[in-house]
Amino acid sequence: MKRNNKIIAVVLCAMLVFAGQVFPSEETTITGTVYAVAWDNDDNVIEAFIEGEGEDYIITDDSVGHQLFEMGGAYVEVKGVIGKDADGNRTITVVNYQVLRP
Repeated sequence: MKRNNKIIAVVLCAMLVFAGQVFPSEETTITGTVYAVAWDNDDNVIEAFIEGEGEDYIITDDSVGHQLFEMGGAYVEVKGVIGKDADGNRTITVVNYQVLRP
């Protein structure tokens, strides 16, 4: 029984460490260019990413992030939370942003 408790404790610790890597909650700042990458049948942008400092981040489609979808080509400073989607792609949930160059 003690061995099972140790195994459970190790697994829980590993899950917490892994969750911290996949879903970090620390806010960070990314500076880069916004690119639209997917559109619906009505030509509305449904996916965009920011290319910043050698890394690409898919912009989460929420109320703030969606505002960037129509800013393809703009150079922006984005503050947000970095994470990963189900496919392992880096994402950014935008808290706020500033357009540096349209």
